[in-house]
Amino acid sequence: NAQRAGADPAGGLAVGEIVLIAGRFDDSRGEPQIIAERISADFESYTAAERPAALDESTPVWALAEDAEPPPPAPDDAFNPPEIPPPIPAPHAPPVPPAVSANGGAPPAFSGNGGSGPEPEWANGKQELPMPAETTESAKPPRTIIVRLAVSGDSDKDCRKLTRIHNELVKLPGRDRFKIVIVRPPQKPLVFRFPEHTTHICADLQQTLRAIVGSAAVSIADDA
Repeated sequence: NAQRAGADPAGGLAVGEIVLIAGRFDDSRGEPQIIAERISADFESYTAAERPAALDESTPVWALAEDAEPPPPAPDDAFNPPEIPPPIPAPHAPPVPPAVSANGGAPPAFSGNGGSGPEPEWANGKQELPMPAETTESAKPPRTIIVRLAVSGDSDKDCRKLTRIHNELVKLPGRDRFKIVIVRPPQKPLVFRFPEHTTHICADLQQTLRAIVGSAAVSIADDA
């Protein structure tokens, strides 16, 4: 239903004719479409008199301006980076002469004590290498440390002291055992053994326990 302005409504459009179409965009039917509401040929258009020649990619940028002039030549004292000389090859180390003895024969045989002599049997695998005797803590047999705690009549104080003794003993687990003896005269002492717990008897542990219960209340037994 579009009408061409200034032309016969019944007339058609010629092939190649330039017209101005005014309308609106509509997508209510699912597909986008342009609904032309007015066609006009009453407008002015301009075209170039001559088609510009294609730009050569090799043309420098300064040549594009109408009043372009070439840039001045570079001065004679322009900076030129110095040439880097090739690396100097490292000198070859002289060959090591073979070892010879003083009389020109073969070098002396190996000796473990620093002099010449036969090679030891253990060097050829014919005999086991002798090892020094073990002197570490692991070589010592397990021992048992015994701590005696005398009751004071203050049950709360005695319980706190007993807990502290046990904590100090289990702080350093090792291969040694321990037991705590509660001394309560005239009754028979109570002996607490801890088969699931271990300790490591050392000077620091003994000093700490003696500060709690006294020097005479701490003893060590090889077999307990």
